[in-house]
Amino acid sequence: MSIYVYRTANSTGALQLARALNGIRVRQVPALRAEDVLVCWGSHAGPQGNRIRALNNVPLGNKFEDAVKLKAAGVRTVEVSRQKPFAQQVPARFVDEPRRIINQAVINVNLKDLYNNVLEMAQDFAENEDPNFNSPVFVRGVNDFRDNVVSFAAALAGGNRVQADVARPRVQNPVPQGEWVGRLDNHKAGGDLLKPPAAPDYYVRKEVIVEEYRVHSFCGKSIRAGKKELREGFANPSKWVRTWDGGWQIKYDGVSVKQAHRDIAHAAVKALGLDFGAVDIGKLENGNLIVLEVNRAPGIEGGTVENYMNAVQRWMRGE
Repeated sequence: MSIYVYRTANSTGALQLARALNGIRVRQVPALRAEDVLVCWGSHAGPQGNRIRALNNVPLGNKFEDAVKLKAAGVRTVEVSRQKPFAQQVPARFVDEPRRIINQAVINVNLKDLYNNVLEMAQDFAENEDPNFNSPVFVRGVNDFRDNVVSFAAALAGGNRVQADVARPRVQNPVPQGEWVGRLDNHKAGGDLLKPPAAPDYYVRKEVIVEEYRVHSFCGKSIRAGKKELREGFANPSKWVRTWDGGWQIKYDGVSVKQAHRDIAHAAVKALGLDFGAVDIGKLENGNLIVLEVNRAPGIEGGTVENYMNAVQRWMRGE
């Protein structure tokens, strides 16, 4: 029997795990025998891996696809979108001007002029050519607002003051809350957050994270957990990108997490069809936990290597 740790790209973690298991680190899937064991470390072996005992032999998904799967499975995670959501307030002129016209009409204005003015404003509102207002959410909001304004204007033009008051448009902002930032499908270590890409693959809503954890989930059990903390001596660390390059590190010694952290980590790994993964978890201001991402080939060293070695060996024994 041979134990192979399979990773096509460079990976210190894959090499260290292979050595700890007295196995072989490979970049290509070798000729496998029925008794062999294959640990896929962020790579997919395909049908060959299905014929033997293999861990994490799952087709790879990019970060966007992972987030979509997590959400579909009911796992709290980041909000993502292929198109940048409309993240600006509706210009005041598209809200205040119709209100001003309407308020004047209620006092004493020629209703025919009012009707024409509001129609013109609604048409301008609906056909705005600003490239920032092309998202489907914004268009739906524009159409709803236009219909309400036109209905109100028509009611006023018809002299029905009571009906007009009932139909007064209540503008609902179609804008998703928060700031949206561009990301790459296969980003690593938050590099695309520290240096925003010129052509993002997708967008993620920026969350206010007060604490961040990493839980290593292996076959439904937590084998190690740590908390992100500032790197000592690092100048100008990022306030929200908690990665090594952002000035943060993971502290494992003396760190314990609650069952809620373990539960959401296990749920995330299961939702992606994986056997194991290092799950980054953010704690929001309101105390809720969300999955930031699941790492199929996490950086491991020291005690974490040993924990993975023990977990793989227990799995091989059927425990």
